[in-house]
Formats: sequence, structure tokens, C-alpha cells
Amino acid sequence: MYAEVINEPYNLISQFNKVCDLIHGFAVKIVDEDTFQMRVTWSSPKNQYLYQSQETICISDIDAPELYHPSESRDREDMEWKFRGKIVKCNVKDRDMKGRLVCTIIGAF
Repeated sequence: MYAEVINEPYNLISQFNKVCDLIHGFAVKIVDEDTFQMRVTWSSPKNQYLYQSQETICISDIDAPELYHPSESRDREDMEWKFRGKIVKCNVKDRDMKGRLVCTIIGAF
């Protein structure tokens, strides 16, 4: 199943919708106001799917514009302050059309 999740994310969207997997890891790069890259260091043994050692996480609770917006730099600074270099705990909900994991953030330490 690991190869399918990585190489064919578009085919798994309908199967992935009811996922409630847990992963933890370090936020290594902020991509934009609602997206960051995570180095996955822990994955629950009860997870339905396997995850790559680095995943792109899209936070489901934030509705940020994909194109440049005047508040983008401030929002990105907020993301840097909240997540970069911290251990982030995520509840995986889905994988979107871009292959990102759509997650709810449980905590950042």
C-alpha cells in the first residue's frame, strides 16, 4: 500500500476520506499560510496507511488563498513562529489532489 499512497495519490482520495491516522514529526519548511513540510518521525501502529519520511501537510482548519494575498507575509511569519522546528502532531484526514496530506493539527511543541 505504501507505493500506492506515494505514487498514485489521485486514485486514493475516495478511499482516504475516512482516515483518522496519527503522525508526528518536525516542521522543516513553511510553504505558505496553510502548508508546511514535515519530517515524519512517528506514525501510529494503528494507522491504515504508511507515510513517507517527509510529507507535505495542508492544515484543514485554515482557508488560505493559493495566490498571493496582501496578508501572505504576515500569515507566513505566523506559521514560522507556530510550527517551524517544532514537533507537530497531526490527525490525517485526507490526501488532496496535489498529494498533500490534509490534517488537523493536534499540537506543536
